[in-house]
Amino acid sequence: MAATIDGKKRGYLTRINLDADAKHRVTLLADQDVSGQPIETIDGSTWDPWAKRLIFTTESASKPTYAATADFPSQVEDVSGALGRGGYEGVQNDPAGNLWIVEDIGGANKAGTVSKIPNSFIFRYVPQHPGDLHNGKLQVLQVLNESGAPITQESQTAVNAPDQVLIHSYGHSLDTKWITIHDTTVDGTAPFNANALAKGAHGTPFKRPENGQFRPGVGFKQFFFDETGDTNALSVENGDKTSGAGGSGGWGAVQRLTQSSPSANTRKLSLFFLSNENQTGFDNVAFLSRDHVSFVEDAGDLLHTQRSNDTRAGVTSTTQT
Repeated sequence: MAATIDGKKRGYLTRINLDADAKHRVTLLADQDVSGQPIETIDGSTWDPWAKRLIFTTESASKPTYAATADFPSQVEDVSGALGRGGYEGVQNDPAGNLWIVEDIGGANKAGTVSKIPNSFIFRYVPQHPGDLHNGKLQVLQVLNESGAPITQESQTAVNAPDQVLIHSYGHSLDTKWITIHDTTVDGTAPFNANALAKGAHGTPFKRPENGQFRPGVGFKQFFFDETGDTNALSVENGDKTSGAGGSGGWGAVQRLTQSSPSANTRKLSLFFLSNENQTGFDNVAFLSRDHVSFVEDAGDLLHTQRSNDTRAGVTSTTQT
């Protein structure tokens, strides 16, 4: 929950009580953290069963990542000294107690275009032991091209750069690995900018990923995440309006990570779905069943206006086989 007070937008942690009467249906759990600082506006959330804490992201490299108790009053703590700060949005646990974080942070335009330079990363926080939100390693996903070289922001800065086209083309299974960018044992526990460290370590940025989910029924061996894309019909990287072909993910995409085990350090990345004009701007994601994954569109006012039909915004469901 968020509200604007004295011209500043603030976040609130609230609980809906389904078994209460109307006067007690909503409980304010917290409006400040344990140090007395106002809570920033919240974006993503998940329940960490090992830490027994709610994890909240704030989609900002300058604002905290939170862990909060679920009781009243909630004890809300800034844990960005271990998890870092970034354009964090989606966050999920795997069965080993690791936290997977999907970042959505805007970037600069490519020269002479409205197409964005990929600027958002996929992170994994590996605690020293499951549930430890103060001691651990933050890692960034690095994708390798078919020559074995890292796909980086620099290699995707040109318009329709070959590495960017490769990531957004069907039929490829690209090697990936996790690169440690912060270790509390070595680097301490002061809050840090994860996006900046990811770039310095040659992690692989995408076009604004927003959320991700593990596919149910496969032992956490497949992780799907969306890319919102440029949300601009004038992007030269959109490709065909119907299929997205010929572009490099300007309309967005759905990517699939496949791994041999939940804690594997290497895995494969493949394009699952290349977006188009009518199925673009993907945001929230949920599996309806083992074989059906659904994405909710958040294309933004500009693209809605460009398409001249706000009713196109909705839910896209695709089948995984």
